[in-house]
Amino acid sequence: MMGIKTVLGFIRFELCVMAGFFAMIGYVLFNGLDLGVVGAFASVFLATGFVYSYNMITDREEDALASRINALAASEVALWIPGALAAAALAVAAAMSTMALVFCALIVVTGGIYSRFRLKEVFVCKTIYTGFGFGLAFLAGAASLVPAAILYYAILSVLIIAIALASDLRDHVGDTKAGIQTIPVKLGYKQGKNVMYGVLGATTALSVWGGFQEFYVMIPFFIAAYLLFQAERIKLGRMYLIQSVTCLLLVVIVGAL
Repeated sequence: MMGIKTVLGFIRFELCVMAGFFAMIGYVLFNGLDLGVVGAFASVFLATGFVYSYNMITDREEDALASRINALAASEVALWIPGALAAAALAVAAAMSTMALVFCALIVVTGGIYSRFRLKEVFVCKTIYTGFGFGLAFLAGAASLVPAAILYYAILSVLIIAIALASDLRDHVGDTKAGIQTIPVKLGYKQGKNVMYGVLGATTALSVWGGFQEFYVMIPFFIAAYLLFQAERIKLGRMYLIQSVTCLLLVVIVGAL
């Protein structure tokens, strides 16, 4: 019998929650604080669950060779779960609004294409998809394409790229052995770190240039992360970047009260 840890690992629960937070930020900023925020969270959580569970299935041969395959991904019911998650996500989004449905569908479709055609094997494709694909969670919550929403989306997508690069730095040794062509593997660890610094700097610059005061609360987290990366405390620095999103959500909610 599979434990809860196996199930949560199959859908990458922590990433589903993070995507849900992005959706909540988008919803509150462009729709106000009401019960609809629950639907925004739920639809994106489910859609992200589809993306990562399906990716787990398409990666199972590779994971089996590395002896890290998720037991649920290898089971006979594996394909039913992503399908059910996608259907549920689209149903919830459809109940929200047409725009929410469109962006939720984009999360599902782009995630499916990325996994089905193994696009992560194309250099930098994984990094770009992770940023701008994951960032769709914000637009799914906002359900808007006004200029301010697009700029918010750009800032958050660039931040996600910085987080993805931090993950690649953390996994540099293992990725090198496995032949996974991440930016730190392809360009070298030091240059990979410099790229991450540049992306983090771009996130800060866009936040200031956009004039969105909500984002200012994230800047101390960026500075702390930079100092931690300099000290080679990559995992902790990455955690600070992730926590900046949680802090942004709290600031947005409090501001809407």
